[in-house]
Amino acid sequence: MHGTKDALIPIEMGRQIFAAAPSVQKQLIVAKRAGHTDLWRSTVLPRLWQFIDQFALR
Repeated sequence: MHGTKDALIPIEMGRQIFAAAPSVQKQLIVAKRAGHTDLWRSTVLPRLWQFIDQFALR
């Protein structure tokens, strides 16, 4: 999960980490216009819970 306006860790670094992760069970969730600390105010929060639930509910 990464904001496109993250001034602390640029989105490109998040994309590089995502590409390097070996798991096939991965998702890169991009929050448009979100920074480093305001991801929770974006529309991506339901997708985060959905991702967590698929593993927590096993």
